[in-house]
Amino acid sequence: MRCSESKPVILTAGSMWQSPVWLEVSTNVFSDEERKTGVNTIKETVRRLFRQRKNADIVCTSGGGVNFWYAFYNRFFSLPKNRIPQIASENFLPEHNPQSMLWQLKRLLRRIVFSTTDAFIVYTEPERQLWAEYLNLPIERFHTLLFHTNIQKPHWTPVGDYGFAAGRSERDYRTFFEAVRNLDARFVVAADPKSVNGLAVPDNVELHCNISYQQYLHLLEKAAFTIVPLQVRQRSTGQVVVLEGYGLGKPTIVTRCLGIDGYLRENETGFFCEPYDSASLKEKIEIYLHSPSLMEQHGRAALDWTLKEFTFDAFVEKELNIINHVWEYSLRQQHKK
Repeated sequence: MRCSESKPVILTAGSMWQSPVWLEVSTNVFSDEERKTGVNTIKETVRRLFRQRKNADIVCTSGGGVNFWYAFYNRFFSLPKNRIPQIASENFLPEHNPQSMLWQLKRLLRRIVFSTTDAFIVYTEPERQLWAEYLNLPIERFHTLLFHTNIQKPHWTPVGDYGFAAGRSERDYRTFFEAVRNLDARFVVAADPKSVNGLAVPDNVELHCNISYQQYLHLLEKAAFTIVPLQVRQRSTGQVVVLEGYGLGKPTIVTRCLGIDGYLRENETGFFCEPYDSASLKEKIEIYLHSPSLMEQHGRAALDWTLKEFTFDAFVEKELNIINHVWEYSLRQQHKK
């Protein structure tokens, strides 16, 4: 039975083990041991969340598949008076393509299924409007929550001797390679084969593909700054590498595109470069190469910002504010009935 005198009972399948606060206020449908064994498939996650929902005040789902199928069962197999509020996060907005019948069909299906979802968490401010239009829902249902660094204990690391570009999702390594090809400096890239397929890797670039997370962190720790070259898309990406770099005192150079501006303070924690513009990217890289003191200054500012705004605890505090807001709104609506 729910007990919601002052705080909502939160049901989730997301671990967020790095935050004691989150572990204290939420109930997970999987044990630590079960998560290690891989039993938490989409099907099993949705089954457990839906079965245990009556013991909670709020159900927090994450990931496209889990969000959709939980919303589906909540929409069609729960009576309105018994429906537990759902907050969905980690959704990925499809690229706008209204000429495609498949795109239109998927959008229609999602509009029907998500019509009763109470709130959505997005990680950049511009996505609120894009998602509201895509799902034909009030923008008030969409809440911006800036992401967190994955560095559990952010700290300063010495300035390294190479620029480090990393990531897989929507990366523009073609422009990056063009920008650094003739520079008298060393660069390291951690990517997947698909992102660099068919590209000529410059002699001054050391390429690593499909490395472990620990290998990636080791390369990041030894870097001087990060470079995050992005393709222009309707979804946010790149912030994970930016924030992990910040957590180790690394400033960044990142492509100016949707939503990333919330994660960079121009000429304070890094620089923007223009999309698909190798000359713009090269210019920003050369600033750091010619001014190590500025690079270190930006790195320390990035770490300070992270310690204030992008830790796990800061993320959880902001998420709980959203959860409490949705819960309180739900209570007010119930009292009106």
